[in-house]
Amino acid sequence: MTTFLFLRHGISDANEKGVLAGRLPNVNLSTKGREQARQLVKHIEDLQVHRILVSPLDRCLQTVEPYLASSGKRCYFEESFVEMNYGDWSGRKLKELRKAKDWKKVQSRPSEFIFPNGESFRNAQRRVHKQMEALAKKYPRKSILIVSHGDIIKLAICASLSMKLDDFQRIVVDPASITAINWEDNSKTLLYANRTPTKTSKNYRDSKSKTLKQRRVLGGGRGE
Repeated sequence: MTTFLFLRHGISDANEKGVLAGRLPNVNLSTKGREQARQLVKHIEDLQVHRILVSPLDRCLQTVEPYLASSGKRCYFEESFVEMNYGDWSGRKLKELRKAKDWKKVQSRPSEFIFPNGESFRNAQRRVHKQMEALAKKYPRKSILIVSHGDIIKLAICASLSMKLDDFQRIVVDPASITAINWEDNSKTLLYANRTPTKTSKNYRDSKSKTLKQRRVLGGGRGE
């Protein structure tokens, strides 16, 4: 049995500005995000991870750096868990994208959508699922921490539970939250999702809250 512990990066400066960063360079954790990273150290220690894989984007490494400094462990970059390629949508504000003609398709029928000059949700899910299968075979009975991105983690949940891809936007994955998934042969179990052990993110919100719509959004939102 392999346990995958997905950690979404902390709040970034792009999250705070409401920008869909995608794979753009020089997107860093905000002041709040860096505080979240420091608060995660003890929690990650308690998870007793055997291997640490990190999306090659700066905000993901910055999220796990305090833990690496404290533990003396090393991490490995893994391209399979990099953020989606949002193509021409990268760098644009979410409030503007909500007005785009394809926004409803992205939210309700993502299986049919390919970002202009970018990636499809199907291809993103395929690369994530393929790498999880490979890791499960290579590291049985190990716990693997994967520092990644909101949409990537939601796609991993869908793939593990055999959910319809079109339902993945119903999942909320806030910044600095942890999702645990067990893989054992053909049995895959979601242990928990969107657990936020940091003080700067609230664990639960009322389902009628106006913020829920902002959290259940392309890219994962800022969690507030």
